[in-house]
Amino acid sequence: MIKLTDNDKLLFYSLVKWPNLNDTELSKKTKIKRSTITAIRSKLEKNKLYTTIKAPDLEKIGCELLTVRYGSFDPLTTYEMREKYASTQKFPEVFFKRSSDKNRIALSAATNFTEVRKYIDYSNKVYGEQGFLPEEGITHVFFPLGVSKIFRFYDYAPLLKQQFNIPGENRLEFNTEFAESEPASLTDNEKLVFYAIVKYPDFNDNEIAKKVSMTRQYVSNARKKFEYGGLIKTINVPNLAALDFQMLVLTHVMVNPKSSLSARRHGIEKVLNQGAHIFDIAGNLEFVLISAFKDYPDFDKIHDDMVNYYTEHDLILKNPVTKIMLSNDIKLSIDGRFSPLVKKVFGIQKEV
Repeated sequence: MIKLTDNDKLLFYSLVKWPNLNDTELSKKTKIKRSTITAIRSKLEKNKLYTTIKAPDLEKIGCELLTVRYGSFDPLTTYEMREKYASTQKFPEVFFKRSSDKNRIALSAATNFTEVRKYIDYSNKVYGEQGFLPEEGITHVFFPLGVSKIFRFYDYAPLLKQQFNIPGENRLEFNTEFAESEPASLTDNEKLVFYAIVKYPDFNDNEIAKKVSMTRQYVSNARKKFEYGGLIKTINVPNLAALDFQMLVLTHVMVNPKSSLSARRHGIEKVLNQGAHIFDIAGNLEFVLISAFKDYPDFDKIHDDMVNYYTEHDLILKNPVTKIMLSNDIKLSIDGRFSPLVKKVFGIQKEV
């Protein structure tokens, strides 16, 4: 792991927490000289310690369903054996995926259940025919976005705060109410600009304008509309492997329907105030976490703490399902691949 100074860590954390701030604004936040910030940012980028993505608000672009997919493969098969079949799956709905010889976890979004079912049926047919799947197959967890709550979505700031021992208040409060939102009304030109921004997250307005053959002013106005309307947000994704995080863990919890809403809310706050969790989506009766850990003892402590709390307060129906993926075992990593999804949802024919 690359050695980071205290200033490096503070700026790294700040870039993840406030990705839209410029160097002058970051200087005010961190009390680090502007010239030092510029040098540190360059160091972090040179060592590829983070990647910038543009993530759409899934509901506002017209998606109605988020699907979590996880499972194991037949232990006698390898990723290389499956890869030639997986490569034929041109399903743009998948925006996050980790695959190893033994396991897979993935996140996808779609406008309706029919699109999800096509992906599931194709995958099960191909993998089933080739004998890649064990008897239990692959588990799919469906979250209709109108009646689900995404508490964390590519939120790495609490993880880095914990990892780097950044001082400050740790306790966070969360709104646990579901809030359905309507798809945004965009013109065809705006949809094309939106697609280009997501596909080229590091491009400025001039570069995007050339890609879509529009004026810089039009692109600038469209970008402001997307950002102010909450349609799109900038996310700096840390390179966890370079930071020596050895484990990525998916946890699927079934909630006891007889438990009180107040107890559930307290449980959610307890979970989310553990900095390890980078993704969390919940429905009324189940939730899924994706978390990162340095090692097994780190995972064991937080996982046991969560399970003990939920068990003591009678919040779960059965022991949670966990899928552990070690960084060294991961053969395929897809992270923040939103442009194919946006292109399909918006029905864009033109490539940029």
